[in-house]
Amino acid sequence: MEYKARFDKASKRFDEKHVLFASRLHNELHYYLSSRGVDNFEKLCNLLVSDKLKSCLAPGTLNYVPSLEGEGCFEPDQVARLADTYINCHVGVAASNRGQFSPPRRGGYKPPSSKSFQGFKGGKMERPPGNATAASQR
Repeated sequence: MEYKARFDKASKRFDEKHVLFASRLHNELHYYLSSRGVDNFEKLCNLLVSDKLKSCLAPGTLNYVPSLEGEGCFEPDQVARLADTYINCHVGVAASNRGQFSPPRRGGYKPPSSKSFQGFKGGKMERPPGNATAASQR
């Protein structure tokens, strides 16, 4: 994983030309892909999906999966199965199905407060007195 970290954290040095920086990035990526045994497009896709899966794992699961992986690289389905196995053994099937131990949501949909629905009755929006529209003034 050192090669991946080096690639991910790479930044252009102040005195470095863009051409040299691009070459350095290419080399870092090449070292990373070679260390993971990537020699075709399918393996590249599997590596990217596996890396993304691992980046989404909770801390305990994130320690468990790479400890079994060692220097190799598991395919995405194996990473997913190991993560599910870890959660089922450490959290419990019933609790994980309820979502009790799910990580907090970031962003996304937030339901409106109950004040948003004041005045809404039976499929019609009731207007407070004195709030006439052009249609109701006809």
